[in-house]
Amino acid sequence: MKKPLYLILFFVSFLASAQKSINDFQNAIVPVKFDWMSKENQYRVSTIAKMKLNEIGFKTFYDNEILPETAASNRCDNLFIDIDRDNSMFATKLIVIFKDCQNVVVFKSTQGVSKKKDFNEAYADALTHAFESVSAINYKYSGQQSPIAAKTPVSSEIRQKGNIVRESVAPEAKPTMMSSASKLSVEITANGYLVIEESTSTVKFKLSKTTNPEVFIATSQGRQGVLLKKGNAWFFEYYQNDRLISEQTDLKF
Repeated sequence: MKKPLYLILFFVSFLASAQKSINDFQNAIVPVKFDWMSKENQYRVSTIAKMKLNEIGFKTFYDNEILPETAASNRCDNLFIDIDRDNSMFATKLIVIFKDCQNVVVFKSTQGVSKKKDFNEAYADALTHAFESVSAINYKYSGQQSPIAAKTPVSSEIRQKGNIVRESVAPEAKPTMMSSASKLSVEITANGYLVIEESTSTVKFKLSKTTNPEVFIATSQGRQGVLLKKGNAWFFEYYQNDRLISEQTDLKF
């Protein structure tokens, strides 16, 4: 009776030691609404998480968008992101959790802590600290597919479940956004782009397309106006106290 029990324990131990690492996954799926959120993309957590995962090297998608064939056909080749929140009165605490298609935890980040009072700043700060431990493992896709992928076929098309925080999957090239003062990244939205300052995860511009490719409806830090091209430069123009202000930017398309 003892021998079979020993073999079972050995087999379980072997499976645990053979657990996959995040290097075995190419795609990461980020929810637009985590369980503890009262609304989608609250405090821009989903946006920041997606941006950080892209920086590390993952191909990252929101859970409400239509996935490309490579991600949709083999669900078990995807990692599913969860963020655990353990806040106190004086601190925001977040842990990034990577799970496989069977809900098994593949990796957990260290706890990111922020004592900033503003909620948007606190969540961005805590999430940035949590991702430091993820970056430290030097993720690199191994190219190995999950052995259980064939057992879990899914439709090649995943329908969108919402309209917020979705990213176009059309073969549209992202514009190149550059700034002499800071490094900027771009996220494609349903109607245009978000231009994000990577060091602070701050949205510098929210741009909405118009019928003219050289003119965007623009919002920047509470100011509403337009972003338009003059010559080779892009200008942000808006009204302040009934006066038209025109600011040249370092953005380049």
